[in-house]
Order: sequence, then structure tokens, then C-alpha cells
Amino acid sequence: MTPFCFVVLLTVLPCLPLHGEEENGKNGENKKVQLAKSHFRKGVAFFNEENFEAALVEFIESYDLFPKWEFKFNIATCYAKTHKYSKGLEYFREYLEDGDSLPKERRDKVLANISELEGKVGKIVLCCGLEGAVLIIDDIEVNDNIPLEGMEIDSGFHRLEIAKEGFKPFIREVKVIAGGVEKIGVDLVPLDVSQKGTSASQRKAKLEHPYEWLVGGLVAGGVV
Repeated sequence: MTPFCFVVLLTVLPCLPLHGEEENGKNGENKKVQLAKSHFRKGVAFFNEENFEAALVEFIESYDLFPKWEFKFNIATCYAKTHKYSKGLEYFREYLEDGDSLPKERRDKVLANISELEGKVGKIVLCCGLEGAVLIIDDIEVNDNIPLEGMEIDSGFHRLEIAKEGFKPFIREVKVIAGGVEKIGVDLVPLDVSQKGTSASQRKAKLEHPYEWLVGGLVAGGVV
């Protein structure tokens, strides 16, 4: 996968339109644009050193400061280089969607990148209706509404958790194979009546600090 777009973006960035350019006049460029340029150039330097993780951080920061759709190619490439293939797919697809005016040659190259990455991810499909539930993968909340058609995820082992108010958390380690589909049956179990008034954070505290609850009970018993 070659970073063929980096040279093009380097020529585009210094010519970014300035916010309030007429008001600024000779006072220089808008500070936000200057920061975006600085982070972008750092990203290119890191990329050329093959420090792709650092380059990714700089490109995302540049995009957050000045969200030009062209930067999504750089972000996608760095995600792919750091083996975060599903995120790379997400940004490559957005790049194509936003880039209506891309030349056919460029579009074909990006489509080839997408095809390559699609072979490195799998898909998980949750076989149940989970309206109102939250999906957490590797301790990161990924969606409030779990897609019925499934979602792409990097191959490997992942910790999957499904949380829903009034139900016990569903937790499982899942194995995702590149190019495969992992179907997971989920059966959420309602909480006991005694637990329904307890928040998730309180239940977690009880599990993490069981002796605090025990000592508190002993002290209270001793006082009485």
C-alpha cells in the first residue's frame, strides 16, 4: 500500500483558505490553520521515519483543526500501517465518498487498498434483538445501537460486552477470523430484584472492593 497521496497533500496544505482572511490581512494566517499545518508536517516526517503511530496522531490532530476530506487518506493509511484494519477501511471509504472529483486512477488505487484490507477483517453478528443495549469491544463503546447486519472488526481475539439497564452484563471473548463471520447468540439475563436498584458503577465497586463492604458491616455490628 503506497502513500501516493502525501506529496499532493503537502502542496495543498500551505494554500488552505484562511478563516477571516480579509480581517487578518497582513497579520498572518489564522492560528488554527497554522497549527494544522504544523501537525500535518510532523505527521509526514513521522510517516517517512515509519513511525506510523505518531504520524496517525499528528494527522488526526491536523484534521480536527482543519477538517479537509483529503486528509482522510493519510489517516486511513496510518491506521492500516498500525494494523487497525477496520478503522483504515472506515476512513478509506469516507475518503472515496467525499472525493467525488477524484481522478479514476486515484479512485482505483484506493479501491485496491480497500479490497486488500477487507481480506484482513472479519465480521461479528449478534443473533438477537438488543434494542437499547450498548456494545463494548475491548473496553471501548462502539455503538449505542448494535447493527443487525453485523460489524467489521480486526481479526484476532476480542473482549465483547453487551450492557443493558436491568440486565446482567453479557461478557465473552470472541475469536474473529479474517474474512470470516462470527455469529454470537446473546441471551441477556434480568438482574435479581435485589440488584435492580443498584447502578452499574455501584455493582462494579462491590466487585472490586468486597472487603470494604465486609469491614463496614463488621464495624457496624461491633458498634451495636
